Amino acid sequence: MKKILLLSVLFIFYFNNSESGIKSYYDGSGPLKISNEVAKNFSDYVKKTLKGKMGDKPVTFWVTEDGNNSYWWTTDGNSCERTWDNEIYIVSRQGIITFGVADMCRGRQHIEKFGDECESYYNMECKIFAKERIITWNNGINPGRGKQSKFNSRWSEQKIFAKLNELGFSFQQSRKVTKTQNTETVSDEATELLDNLKTLKELYDTGALTEEEFEKAKKTLLSK
Repeated sequence: MKKILLLSVLFIFYFNNSESGIKSYYDGSGPLKISNEVAKNFSDYVKKTLKGKMGDKPVTFWVTEDGNNSYWWTTDGNSCERTWDNEIYIVSRQGIITFGVADMCRGRQHIEKFGDECESYYNMECKIFAKERIITWNNGINPGRGKQSKFNSRWSEQKIFAKLNELGFSFQQSRKVTKTQNTETVSDEATELLDNLKTLKELYDTGALTEEEFEKAKKTLLSK
């Protein structure tokens, strides 16, 4: 009897540590600069306006390690409530259905499967950027939990972009500035900083950001 009990304890210990190892491997960490496309996709994911998935609730959002590509899973809402017939499921960017338990609807199950699917799609490593509407990526600025890292589906796209900047996830602006008289080209980094500061100022002027939020986001941008 004692031997059976000991084996059971060892199995649970091994299983929990194995699961923890898988999750920590896929948790995004380190500095991350995301592309325009990723920022736009994340905004649509939060606001439930993804193309072909209008109204779908966000489950988990992944990005490739270079920050240039994104992948996600969503649910129509009802599928995550069907505990009575064991038909809980979520749908990926490619439309692939994954069945599971309620924890899956919070981005806490099938982590390895999700990682493999994203990596197969882009042929490069992917990491978890957000679970539901909370950014969990640890870049040294983002807390990764609570209100500070949580996004609201009713926010405007500009406010979502400003919040990304505030949390240290700057993204490349598409506009390029060139001085034709002396053929001097303004660097992409300088252009990006100017554009981001301009966007923040516009949000502050329109009342979308409080003075505290504006100053905090500006400080984050200027410290890079």
